[in-house]
Amino acid sequence: MIISYNPQVINKPPTKDHPDNRKLGYGWVNVNVSYEAAFDLLTTVGYPVSCQLSSEGTRKLFGDDEAYVFRSHKLFGTHRDESAFVSRQLFMVDIDNDEGYMSVDDLLKDDFFKSFGAGYYTSHSHTESKNRFRILFITDSPITNYSDCRLLHRAFMEIYPTSDKGMKDATRIYFSNTNSSREWFGRTLNDGAVKELLQWITTIEEDEYIEANAEYREFKPLDDEMKERILSMLCSIGTIVHRDWVRIGAGLKAGGYGLNDFDRVTTTRPGIHKRTSDDARRVWNKSYGKVSMGSVIKFLKDHDLNPFRGKTNNDILKVKKIIY
Repeated sequence: MIISYNPQVINKPPTKDHPDNRKLGYGWVNVNVSYEAAFDLLTTVGYPVSCQLSSEGTRKLFGDDEAYVFRSHKLFGTHRDESAFVSRQLFMVDIDNDEGYMSVDDLLKDDFFKSFGAGYYTSHSHTESKNRFRILFITDSPITNYSDCRLLHRAFMEIYPTSDKGMKDATRIYFSNTNSSREWFGRTLNDGAVKELLQWITTIEEDEYIEANAEYREFKPLDDEMKERILSMLCSIGTIVHRDWVRIGAGLKAGGYGLNDFDRVTTTRPGIHKRTSDDARRVWNKSYGKVSMGSVIKFLKDHDLNPFRGKTNNDILKVKKIIY
C-alpha cells in the first residue's frame, strides 16, 4: 500500500510548541510498502505517517520500494489542506480512555478486532494502570473518496467508544512510538466489510441530521460575531461533498444568512471541489423543507469545530431554541 511518512520527526513531539511540530508541514514522502513494513515504520523506525498524497519527483527508498518526494503540504494543524489527498488504506483508532475504559486485554478479546484488526501498539502515555494504545486497520482496497475516509474513521469510533473522537479527517497524522508494546496480526478489512460499515455509519449520521434539524428549527437572530464565526469555520474546511454542501446552503438560509454568505462558503474555500456562484444560486433558490441551522452546526462539529466553544450558556441560549 502507499502511505506517506515524514523522516524529519521521530515519535510524537512532547509538546504542542515543540520545534518538531513545525517540521510536520513539509518534507513528506510517499512510499509503497508492505502492510508489515508500515507497522515497522510506526513502531521500530519511528516516523509519523499519513495517507497517500499527490507528489512530484521520484527517488528510491527501502531497497526496491518506490517512493516519491513531494513539495510542502499543509498537513499539520487543526484543519489540514486536504487538496493533497489521494487515498488511504491505513486507519488507526487512538484509545485514550478519557471516557470509559478499554484495556489491551479487552482489545485482544474483541470480536471486531479478532476479525479485522491488523495490530496495535501502545502510545507514549500508556501505563499499566491506564492503558493507552492505537489500533491499526488496513483496508484491502485504497479508499479514494475523502468523505468515505471520514465516515470510516467515524465508524471505528462508534465501535470503540473510548477512542479519541478527533481522529476523523482523511489526512490525519499517526504518530509513532518506538518504545511501545506491540503485536502484529496482519488481518485486513475486506471490501464487503468496508461497504457495510459505510452504510451503517451513514444511517447513523442521517438520523443525527434529522435530530439536529429538529433541535435548531427555531432560531433567534444571530449576532454579527456569531454569523462571522460560523462562516469562517465553514470556509476553513477544504472538502465538502455535494450532499453536505446542499445542507449547508439550506441551513444557512433557514438561519437568516444571505445568498452572498453561501456564495462565500461555496467559492472561497481552499478545497479540490470547485463550485461557482451560479451553483450556489441554484441551491439557494430551491426549497428543502425541514432543514435548519442544525445541519450547519452538526457539520461543523463533525469536523471538530464548535462555534459555541468558549461561549457561556447564556450566549448559547440566545442563539438556539431547543424544540422538545
